[in-house]
Amino acid sequence: MSKIDIGKLMIGNIKLTKLFKNSYFDLLKIEKEMMMEIKKLDFSKEFYFSEKKINFLESFKQNFFTFLILSILKQSGIKNEKLVKYGKVIYCLRVIITCTDNIIDNENKGVLFLKTPKNPVVNNVLLLMVCQNIMISTLKVLGDDRGEISRVILEKIHRVAESEGMRDEKLYEKYPDPQEVIKKIHMGIGGELLQLSLWAPMKLEKSVSLEKFNNGLYDIGISLQGLDDLSDMEEDLEAKKINLGISYLIKDLSLEKYNLKVKFPTDYEKTTEEFRNFLSKYTGECIEKSLEGFEKLRKGGYPISREEATLLMKILFKLRGLEKLWEIGYENK
Repeated sequence: MSKIDIGKLMIGNIKLTKLFKNSYFDLLKIEKEMMMEIKKLDFSKEFYFSEKKINFLESFKQNFFTFLILSILKQSGIKNEKLVKYGKVIYCLRVIITCTDNIIDNENKGVLFLKTPKNPVVNNVLLLMVCQNIMISTLKVLGDDRGEISRVILEKIHRVAESEGMRDEKLYEKYPDPQEVIKKIHMGIGGELLQLSLWAPMKLEKSVSLEKFNNGLYDIGISLQGLDDLSDMEEDLEAKKINLGISYLIKDLSLEKYNLKVKFPTDYEKTTEEFRNFLSKYTGECIEKSLEGFEKLRKGGYPISREEATLLMKILFKLRGLEKLWEIGYENK
């Protein structure tokens, strides 16, 4: 990650810098409160966080979307004590979604871990249950007396999981076109997933500004999921997972799926001009969609200009290891 790019962003916008730095300290408070909740369990010593003491830049790299959501809550006027409680809900959602993905993909990623049991499925299920319990109890303190917010969050998590399940090629007679991929998959695992973090404060606070911010998050989530698909084309082709980039390749270049040989981004220079043009067009569209999302945040009162949003997107590309994509999708226009 380029410290120079982050430096430019921070120096150029003092208000945004303050919001992100507050998010860093708020996250430390949230983790402290999470551990206080966990200590109520007789196996609390088995828990540990993925990060120990890391500086602002490293935390920015690992927790960008948490920083963004916390800064949106701060900008909407939610006070510190309540903000940390909403932060606990957001943190729990992050763990719940990650644990669900871990179970599906047989992985062990995340921000909160258990030393035992060693069985990864049981381990992730326990983490999920602990965080669900903390989330529900925290929402009650925030005013969800009847559990309506908790119920809707569960329904929304189901929608995200359902969308993820639709990535299996076996469910389709032929490879779905791009609009079908967006509707059945990306709306859930991209746009709605990022919006999920704002659902509780938006409803409990009855905040008009949060509703405006929520619309912007949807566009950002959709665009970044599109970029993830673009960088995962080769992997998804082999795993027989539906991928938006592959769908566009089949549609725009009239290629048959069995003829696709995706070597990207490392073999970019060896690809055909036609394929390079496709990458440039598709990446550019994803970048523009994200900038539309940041513009909606700005109109809602978030302190970010288009130029600053562009720089932020450049940083995100680098965080994902997609510098080459940024060059072909934005800088080479």
